[in-house]
Amino acid sequence: EGNGRVVRVGLQTSDDFRFLRAQWEIDPKMRGKKWFPFAKGGELSPFYASLHLVIHWNEDGKELKAWADPLYNNSGWSRIIKSTDLYFKPGMTWPLRASRFAPQPLPAGCIFSVRGYSVFLPEATLLPGLSIFNSKPFDYLFKALLGRFGYPEFIVGVLQKLPWAEPSAEQAKDLAVLARSAWSVARTADTAVETSLAFTLPRPLNAVASAATGAMLGELQSKIDAIAFELFGLNEDDKSEIEGAAVFASAEIVEANDESEEDSIEAADSENVQFFFQSWTVGVAFGRFDIRLATGERSIPPEPEPFDALPDRSPGMLPNGTASFMPCRGILVDDPGHADDLVARVIAVYERVGQPSPDPAALRRSLAREFFPAHLKMYTKSRRKAPIYWQLATPTASYSIWLYLHGLNKDTLFCVQADYVAGKLTHEQRHLDGLRTEAGPNPNASQRKAIEGQ
Repeated sequence: EGNGRVVRVGLQTSDDFRFLRAQWEIDPKMRGKKWFPFAKGGELSPFYASLHLVIHWNEDGKELKAWADPLYNNSGWSRIIKSTDLYFKPGMTWPLRASRFAPQPLPAGCIFSVRGYSVFLPEATLLPGLSIFNSKPFDYLFKALLGRFGYPEFIVGVLQKLPWAEPSAEQAKDLAVLARSAWSVARTADTAVETSLAFTLPRPLNAVASAATGAMLGELQSKIDAIAFELFGLNEDDKSEIEGAAVFASAEIVEANDESEEDSIEAADSENVQFFFQSWTVGVAFGRFDIRLATGERSIPPEPEPFDALPDRSPGMLPNGTASFMPCRGILVDDPGHADDLVARVIAVYERVGQPSPDPAALRRSLAREFFPAHLKMYTKSRRKAPIYWQLATPTASYSIWLYLHGLNKDTLFCVQADYVAGKLTHEQRHLDGLRTEAGPNPNASQRKAIEGQ
C-alpha cells in the first residue's frame, strides 16, 4: 500500500439467498438501480472473469444495513459491511485460494465481498498493475511472504506489505498494452457463453470466440513475465528459482473451494456446443437473443474497456424496445400445429441462420426430455439454481408449456389456462370421444389400448 494503492475486504451478506441473485435473473432495467454487480471470489481466471452475481443495494444498501445492524447487539452494520467508500470504483479482484495469484479487473459500478478481496490503484496505473499482479515474480513474492507455495490463501494483510516496483513510462506502456490484449483474448472466449454479459453468439456462429486460444495468453504471459523480471531486478538464477516454484505449485492438489463452478457445463466439447446452439435458438424464439447478429443485419457492438462499467444486458440480447424475430409474450408450447409451438419456432431459427435443421421428431423429444435439465445445469452458479426458461409439463413430458422468466406478469398463469391448456384439453377430449364412437360398445384390444392412452 501507498501512493494511492489500497487493498481491502468488502461486505458479508450473511444471507446470500435473500440479498444475492444471478445476474440473468434480474430485470435488466434494475441493474445499477436496485441490483449491482458483485465480486465474490470465484475460480482462477487470470486477466478476465465474468461476474455472474448481483447484490441488492437499493437506496445505498438500506435494507441490507437495516438487517445487519442488530446482528451484533446493535453495534452497527459496519461490522460486516466494510469498505463502502470503495464500492463502485474500478480495481482488481481475485479468488481467495488458487494455484497462483491472478487478479482480473473489477469494473466500475461493482461491489466486492469479504471473499472477493480487491485492490485499488490510481486509474492511470490499473492496466500496468494488472500485468504486474499477474506476473510470475509477483506471484512468487506473494507466496514467499505467505510461507506457502501450494494453493495458499492470498489474503489482504499480506498483499498490503508486499514490495512494489514502479515501472518506467516505457515499461508501463508495454505492460498496459499486454494486459489489455490478455484481457481481450480471455473475454473473447466468453462471448460464446450465454450466461456471460460478454455474450454475442454461440458456436458455431461465433468464429471469433473459437479463435481465442490459450496459446495466445501464454505468449502474452511470457512477455509480461520478462518485463516483470527486469522490473524487480531479478537475474537468471532468480528466474530459475521462480520458474521451479511455479511448476511445484501447479502440481499441488487442492480441495474445491466454496466458489467452485464444477456443476457448470461451459466446457466446449462437441455435445455441449450442440446444446449451446440449441439453447440460443430457444432464446431467439422467446425474444431474448437478437438473431440479427447472426444474419448480419446488426453489427456486433465494439469491445468495451476492461474497467468500464458492465452493461445492463449482454450484446447478444435483444436491445430494449426492439421487435423480436417472432412475436412472443413469454409463453411457448410443445404442441404440433400450434402457432406458438416451440419446436416449429426453433426450426425457423435454424433455417434463418443457415444451419442444418434438426429432425422435428428428434428435436421435440430433446426439448421435452433433455433440454430443461441441461438448461438448469448451465444456469446454476455458486450453488444458486436459477433457470430462466421454465418447463411446466405432464409427468411423461408428452405436453409442456414453456415460460420465460422475464415475460412473466400477473396474467401469465391465467393466459396459460385460458389460451393454451383449456383449448388443448378440449381438443384431446374430442379425440377421445371420436375413438369411443368409432369403437362402439364392444372395442377390440387395440381400440381399448388407444382409448386408455388417450
